[in-house]
Formats: sequence, C-alpha cells, structure tokens
Amino acid sequence: MRSQSIKKSNTISKSIRLMCILAAVFAVLLVVYFLIPSEEEAAAESVVYDPIWESEVASTNGRVLMYPHFERGSIKKISIHNPDNAVYGAQYVDWGFYQYEGPEDNDNDLVPGEFYLINYEYAPYDTTLLSNVVVGAGFTLATSRVEDHCDDYSRYGLDFATPEDAVSITVEAVDENGTVQTYTYYVGDKTPSGSGYYVRVAGEDKLLSTGETVERDSVYTLSPNNLEAALLSSPVELVTPTLTLPVDTQSNGLLEAFYIWRHEDKYIYDHTNEDGTVTQKLAPAISIKPLDQSKDPFAQYAGLSVYYAASHPGYYVSSRFEELSSLFSDFQGSEVMELASLMVNDEGESYYGFDDATREKYGLGSDQIKYTVRLVSQGISNDVYFSALQEGSYYYAYSLVFNTICKVAVDEAYFLQWEDQAFLMNQLVYLSIDKCDSIKISGSYYALGVDDNDRSGLQEIDETYQLTGTGKNLVINTADGVTLDTAEFREFYQILISIANRSAVSDEDAAQAMQNAPVATIEVSSRRNVVYKTDANGNSTTEVDYVLESVTKKFRFYQLSDGRLFCTIEDINADGTSSGEEGSFYVLSSRLEQLFVATQDLREGLAINEKDRY
Repeated sequence: MRSQSIKKSNTISKSIRLMCILAAVFAVLLVVYFLIPSEEEAAAESVVYDPIWESEVASTNGRVLMYPHFERGSIKKISIHNPDNAVYGAQYVDWGFYQYEGPEDNDNDLVPGEFYLINYEYAPYDTTLLSNVVVGAGFTLATSRVEDHCDDYSRYGLDFATPEDAVSITVEAVDENGTVQTYTYYVGDKTPSGSGYYVRVAGEDKLLSTGETVERDSVYTLSPNNLEAALLSSPVELVTPTLTLPVDTQSNGLLEAFYIWRHEDKYIYDHTNEDGTVTQKLAPAISIKPLDQSKDPFAQYAGLSVYYAASHPGYYVSSRFEELSSLFSDFQGSEVMELASLMVNDEGESYYGFDDATREKYGLGSDQIKYTVRLVSQGISNDVYFSALQEGSYYYAYSLVFNTICKVAVDEAYFLQWEDQAFLMNQLVYLSIDKCDSIKISGSYYALGVDDNDRSGLQEIDETYQLTGTGKNLVINTADGVTLDTAEFREFYQILISIANRSAVSDEDAAQAMQNAPVATIEVSSRRNVVYKTDANGNSTTEVDYVLESVTKKFRFYQLSDGRLFCTIEDINADGTSSGEEGSFYVLSSRLEQLFVATQDLREGLAINEKDRY
C-alpha cells in the first residue's frame, strides 16, 4: 500500500487545515474511484500520467497499455506459464495458443489461420474463452500504474527467485512494421479490494525520460476479467467436453453405425485367428447399422426405422433410437477432467494418450471399463470408453477422437442403461399387408372355451393364406381354395402383427428350451416386386431398376414356461439361402393363443373383430 506518513500537529488550526486537505483529497479520490475500477493507485509512491516507457501506449484517464495493442490476426502465439496449474498436473503448467501457418494438407487436419492449443491441437476449445485469452494478452490496458520505479516487488507478490516461479503471459505478434515482437508480463497478488491484479512487464525497455535502456520496473494493476476467465485457468477448463464428432441428423446416411460393448463375461467369445490361434474377443451387445429401406419390405412398415440390429439378427431398430439423433448431433459431457499427453509406444511411434495411473484414477483402466460406445459417421469411428456409474449420477468417459477424459451426467448417457430391447422394434411382424405374399401358421394350443362352442382341449392349427391384390382389391385364399372375408382377415392380421417381444432370454434358458420341438411356427413371406427406373421428370420407365425377391421370415416358438415362449427368427431367401435361426427375446403365450383362436374363428367363418374375445 501507499506509504505516506502524516505528521500530527499540536495546534487546532493545523488539524483543521489537515482535515480540509484530506476532505479535498477524498473528493478527488471518490471521482477517480468511479472513473477507474480500482483504488490501488491511491497507494502509489507517485503517479505519472504520461508514458515513460517506449512501448507504453497512452490511453484516457491516465491509463496506459503496458505495450502496443495486438489484434487477433497479428498474434502468432500466446504462451502462459502458471505454476499454480501443477495441482491439475505438471503438463498443464505451460500452455497457450498458437496460430497455425502451415500447409492446408497436413497429417493433423489443421486449418491455416486458426488457433490451436499448444500440445493439445486435437482438443476443441471454447471460442469465447479463446477471445478472453487473446484480449488478455493482446490488449493490456492497465487500470492504474501503481509505481513508476519499484524497489520492493514483495509488496505486490512480484518478487521471485527465477521467472519460472511466477505466473507469466507472453505474446508474440507482428507489429505495424511487419516485425515480430515479443512481450511478457508477470502476474502478482490480487489487489486488497479484489478489483485487479498487480503486474509488471518483463525485460528491458527504453526509459523515455533519460533515453537509456534499462530493466523495466513499473508496477501496474490489471482488471481481473480476462485474467480470471481465461489466462489464469488451466487448459482443461478451456476445452469443451465434446465426446464425438457431431452428426448431421438432417442428412440421411451420415450415421453409418452405432455399437455398445458391455464389458461383461457373457459377451466374451473365443475367436480363431488366421494362424489357427484362439484369442478371446468381446462381442458388441448392441450393433446397429443403416438399411436400404427401399429394398427391404419388412423394414418399410416400420416407418421411421431405417436401421437393423446386426447384433440381433432378424430384428429392426425401434423409432426410439431416433431419440438419440439429437444427442449425437452434439454429444457432450459436463466437464473435462484430463487432456491426453504425447506418448511413445513400444515401437517408437508417437500418439496421444493417458498412462495407466491416470486411466485407473477415473475407473477407465483396461479391466475397469464398463461400456464402449462407437459412433461411425462419415467414415470416422468415434470411440468412447465409459467407467462404471459413479455415485449413481455420472460416468467418466474417455473420448478417443478428442483425447479427453470427461465427466458425463447419467442423463446425457441414458442409453447405457437401456435394455437391448429398448433399441429394437418389439413388433415381430411389421410387413404391410399389401406387400405380404403368404402366411403359414402351424402348432397347437389349449383353447379356452369361447362362446360355448365347446372347443376346449388341445387344438391343432395348420393354416396357409395366399394374398393377392392390394387395397380394396386385396384377396385372401386358403390352401383349400376358400376365399376369406377381407375385412375379417384384416382384423386377424392386426392380431398377428401385435405379437410383441418382451424381455431378453439368457443363452442357457434359450438352449434348454430349444432342446424340444417348437410348439408353433409362423411363416410370413413378402411379395416379389419389380422396381422400374424413373426419368429426369420422375416418370417411371420400362427399364428395370432392381427386382426385390421374396423373403420369408420364419418364427419358431419354444416353451420356456407356462406363460412364456422363446422366439427365434430365420430369414429364408428366394434362392433357399438362410440367415440361420437366431433369437433374443420371449413373447407371451397368451398373445400366440389369441392368434390361434382368431385363426380358428377365421376358418369357421366367425367374426374376429370383437376385442373382448381376444
């Protein structure tokens, strides 16, 4: 603080005069207080309102720029040395930004003229905070010059044994003459009022009053705004917690695949390599890929669904998966915890990554990872490793594409808690009736006596329906050549397509159920369809674009318990090739029995549109 000694007078007149002087000084200081957002200049040994250093630039109200103003375009590099950042890790003590000036074609896809974090070029940063860094380094408008020639920097926290002990900001920029200039200033203590920080400029400068070049020794105060918002931060705080590259949800086909690996024993399998050796691999719990909907009639009925589940053959993806599109358009965590460092592998190759200790600190060690998510967009794989759920409210996530470890709220990664079925259409059959060629139903059931028709006991079902025509011209014939009532058959079809998957069935339970013959089968075949090309005006031509051959989906139902049936799906192509029999879920026995009752009613010419009967 300002060291001004005030000698007491033994006379009343001197005291009065002193009070008047102090009142006048107070009035001046009051005006200054409102003009300048700092009162520390009142503590100065002396205040000089004209620049005394060659590099200083005069401003208004006695304020000065500690060195010339550099616009963003002229700045080449901003280097920040902050020993306090050691609490985040030694790698964060020295950081900053630089403007890339290399060729457009480069290995790291850097853009000429853009700013990048030094040593963390891969990291997406907050552009507003970058602006604060640029202003804080390039526009050094002091709120006051506290001392012209300081001989005791300890009063300001600006005394240090070596420059490495102090916080420093260095800017390298091109001046108006095209010469690269470098300026550094040190940051000391916060002022007593908290309205700024004491700073000093490093190095020698010309003292205009004498014309000699000497060590620069003025002390200034700077506003805390840009210092605290950016320059005194860690680079971790400036990086946005982006986990994957954004997906353009307005453009079809940009989401090429989506996977979830759950790191559980049941997903581990033995894989035989080309050399005959066997290694263990982890199968994805969920694997979703896009589908050419126009060439798959069984997908067209699903409406919004244009994906299929490779991890669950025969199943298509629910429209609920579309909910994730908005999430993946900007998939972020809540904050960044760590930035990857440049490392060298056993082959001497450089890469960005984290050491084992860092990964284990966040539950992301090789044997700690609970989930791996892969999002493939525009040919780029976005892999994210997730820890176990922390305290029930968040995960730690390691983004390989951005080389960051972030905290992710459970609400932002809610899909990790979804059961497999939540990703899939629970409807077994979702083929438009106008695209249906035939239906075959076989099996047996214990009928519930309906309408006193005495149909209790084991009932056998073996029916085949052939469909032709569409819309009002739809015709349905049985294998015996009987034409059925179209309206009643549509009601029957609604019961068929309402059979839905329930929960997952374990591999052990499924294997045990399949030791016995299925209690029922349903085969649904699509129609062969010829698609013709269209001309430039959108009119159909006589030239064939492609032929959509008939596909049969065969559903087999195996007894799990009195109320549950394990369901498998097999796709059989027109040439006889098969996808194989696969299954994941069970259906309710009661839903299949409803279909069997409706089948019998249809055969006997009874109405089947009375909902209270099914």
